[in-house]
Amino acid sequence: MASRWSAPPYERPGRHGPRLLGFAWVDGGRAGSPRQSAFFGPPRGVARGLGASEGGAIRLPTRLPHHLAMEVLLTGDRLPAARAEQHGLVNRLVPDGQAVIAALDLAERIGRHTRDAVTTVKRIVHTTRGHDESTAFTLQDPISNRLMTSPQAVAGAQRFTRRAT
Repeated sequence: MASRWSAPPYERPGRHGPRLLGFAWVDGGRAGSPRQSAFFGPPRGVARGLGASEGGAIRLPTRLPHHLAMEVLLTGDRLPAARAEQHGLVNRLVPDGQAVIAALDLAERIGRHTRDAVTTVKRIVHTTRGHDESTAFTLQDPISNRLMTSPQAVAGAQRFTRRAT
């Protein structure tokens, strides 16, 4: 069952087998399970005399070991999905032909929660990333307070309290 959060993985055939379209799928706030034969990599800008100007050169070194990120960015080579999983770039791999099913399942599980809760968690993660813990809590408080005082959060807390007693 598709939910309001579903977004299919953007796959396209490539010269070396199927691959996902760049790192935008991983970095764009989407989550999912790529298929085992997928490849990850930046658009081949370096090979065409262009740089990785859409954030790949900024984000990739924070998600992969430095030398591996440099290799991918400087050569334009693709990273097989299994190797991307080994380095934590993807959460899990699924058998070929199951990527859409796995992505829809994940979207359905996320979609069980309110849009406000999901958006708030994402905002906290992105806002606090790279800060020390004390600063992160300071940045988190105004974001989470808006959610905690919403009518949905108050009703949820009341349901939790009734079940706990």
